[in-house]
Amino acid sequence: MPSKTITPDQTGGLVRDGSVEGLREGGGYRIVGATGDVLEGVVHTHDTPSDFAGTVVGLNDGLVRFWAEMGTASIWIAPGVWTTPP
Repeated sequence: MPSKTITPDQTGGLVRDGSVEGLREGGGYRIVGATGDVLEGVVHTHDTPSDFAGTVVGLNDGLVRFWAEMGTASIWIAPGVWTTPP
């Protein structure tokens, strides 16, 4: 099935400031959620208009992904659990 563009009405007002519009893989991004939480980091995947994934500095370089598929918008967040060997 083809993907669908994620529109503001689908997010239910989850984003206060910022956008993934026009971003490129390897570049930085910054999004402020409706609650004031900040997601910022490096873009890993940006398959316009339906898929975005990147690291999140505030989650120990965890990952976030936004995508739309078959008319449904989804968000996946995974905190980083990376460790440095002794």
